[in-house]
Amino acid sequence: MTSYPTDSLFPNKRTGIIPALDISLVYDNPRFEHVVTSTADIPGVIGYKLSGLYSIRRGLEETVSTLTNAIDSLNKNLSRRHKKILDYQKLGGDGGTFMKGMIKDIYDLVDGIIIFPWAGPLGQKAVVEEIRKNNKVPIAGGKVTFIGAPESEGGHIPESAITRMYLNSILLDVPNFVLPASRPEDCQQYKSVLGKMAKEADLNLSFYPTGLGKDQQGGDLIKTYDILHPINTYFILGREVAESPNPRETATRLTEALLQHDKELVKS
Repeated sequence: MTSYPTDSLFPNKRTGIIPALDISLVYDNPRFEHVVTSTADIPGVIGYKLSGLYSIRRGLEETVSTLTNAIDSLNKNLSRRHKKILDYQKLGGDGGTFMKGMIKDIYDLVDGIIIFPWAGPLGQKAVVEEIRKNNKVPIAGGKVTFIGAPESEGGHIPESAITRMYLNSILLDVPNFVLPASRPEDCQQYKSVLGKMAKEADLNLSFYPTGLGKDQQGGDLIKTYDILHPINTYFILGREVAESPNPRETATRLTEALLQHDKELVKS
């Protein structure tokens, strides 16, 4: 295995919560800032996911600046604690030249970058290499949370291609993976498949489940952690926190439940 200094965003944490800021700075800047200032000082909130799509109008640079200023308004020391993860909503679906140019433009703004390499292994290799060249953390996706993308659901993507996306990332020594918590059977399947290959490659896996919230996409936080334990698992929470009438109460409740459950699993 090739060792990279950027293999893990959270090397000293088994689990935690990452609120997803899929919120427009144009139409809803106050809510963006409110979600951050309501959650940044909660123990167990370890970072934020930024949406490339919601950053198109104002730009990623302004989005990151808004996030940082909101955190600093609580406590400047918190900024060093929180990691910034860019989800460009399926970044990686283009050729290698474009991928390299884009990462070169944005690498200094975030700590980790989620990729969904649907265009094939050449672009996948290029974007992973460029992310690492700039000392950032690649987080690889494959199976999405929403209905209608896989071929089995009427979409264009065969299940075999999804599996290859994950396995090609392992071959590139990527240990970090987005999994669909809204699809528990897939979480179990990919944990098993990736676990076997990671063991052969001497990689320490980390999972980033999305699609959580019983009133949203359906994934259950605790049940998903039971499936993925003992692998380090960092939950990306979207609308359940961002659209909550009380983001602080919701994030605190979920984080406390997760950390308590983690202690129980470690003891058992």
